[in-house]
Amino acid sequence: MLAYVNYFYRCFRKHLVYRFDHIVGVLGTIIQIFVYVSIWKALYAGRTTVDGIDFRMVATNFVLCLAGC
Repeated sequence: MLAYVNYFYRCFRKHLVYRFDHIVGVLGTIIQIFVYVSIWKALYAGRTTVDGIDFRMVATNFVLCLAGC
């Protein structure tokens, strides 16, 4: 777990050089996460699992994929 924290810390420090770009990038990522989670919420239509795949697993997958450097 410490390796992941160090990786994200280094990415964060690298992006601090360009603060405005970093802030806009973070906001863009948050918007993308919101859009994708909303789409998957609509596809799940109130169900918690589809074919054994839990909605939380899908949402977590998108958050981790989009939040990476």
